[in-house]
Amino acid sequence: MESSPKRRRLDHSGNAIPTTVTASPFVLQTEELLQEVKLDYEKAFDGVDGCLHKIRQTIDSMAPHDPIPVCLFPEPRATQI
Repeated sequence: MESSPKRRRLDHSGNAIPTTVTASPFVLQTEELLQEVKLDYEKAFDGVDGCLHKIRQTIDSMAPHDPIPVCLFPEPRATQI
């Protein structure tokens, strides 16, 4: 998506003719900075795909079991100070 120094402002009063407004220097500088700091995902997340595949294989290899009711677990005891 390319940005231009001019933006269109639509009149919401019912007029179909849009007006053009020049962007402020702040907006232009912000857009320029955002283009410089784009993240290279391949470099930043190198090896993550392999790790996620291992996690998925581990989860898929687990044997399924029936649900375990919460009431079977002992209640935590209050500690005395």
